[in-house]
Amino acid sequence: MAAQAKGGAIEAAATLVWSGAAQTFAVERLYVDLPGDNRVTLIAKATGVDLATTGFALTEADLTKQSRSLFGILSSDDDRAGAAAV
Repeated sequence: MAAQAKGGAIEAAATLVWSGAAQTFAVERLYVDLPGDNRVTLIAKATGVDLATTGFALTEADLTKQSRSLFGILSSDDDRAGAAAV
């Protein structure tokens, strides 16, 4: 229980870019840096983004999860293979 009581530093940041002229919205970098050697990173791009309408297309996405015991239950070889296939 003592290990659980210690607070860990969690850092998060995002770089988002929207271009009305090009009708694109980009997540150039979104990351959550967790205690230890654990992090989640997302890079994505949506096209056809017009704030006056509701339709757009997600044209690129890259989601990475790096874990060293924090997500140990979710880090089996089968889970990684399934996530890569999505």
